[in-house]
Amino acid sequence: MTTEVLLVPDPAEARVWRPRLLLVVATTITVGGAFGPWLAGKLSGDSAGVSLGGDGWILVVAAGLAVAPALFGGIHAAIGIWVVLNAIVGGFVCLVHLQQAQRDGFRNGWGLYVAAAGCAALAAAGWQWLRAASRD
Repeated sequence: MTTEVLLVPDPAEARVWRPRLLLVVATTITVGGAFGPWLAGKLSGDSAGVSLGGDGWILVVAAGLAVAPALFGGIHAAIGIWVVLNAIVGGFVCLVHLQQAQRDGFRNGWGLYVAAAGCAALAAAGWQWLRAASRD
């Protein structure tokens, strides 16, 4: 009799590992966007989000706060709500910078768009977390 090692998560436990996987990916995207250029242009250079008055750091902290309880806790609805709230905070920061850059005549860099996509993915992960928690 041979014993096989299961390398792929059990599909019956998908409700547990799918939200966690999406949350880790979304956090990585958000943090990557925070370190990317938010302003692009000849006058501004390529200014990273973390160097623009620390607003990129707000995204890094929001993503870290969103992922920490999810990695160490169980599937609870409160964690999903917490993730969505942090995604809203990060999305608000991205929206403010997008409007401010357009008002000041600067072009937005790719980092701002990646960070915004990461915040949207965080919100989706929080929503998926809420759905998984409601199945208990």
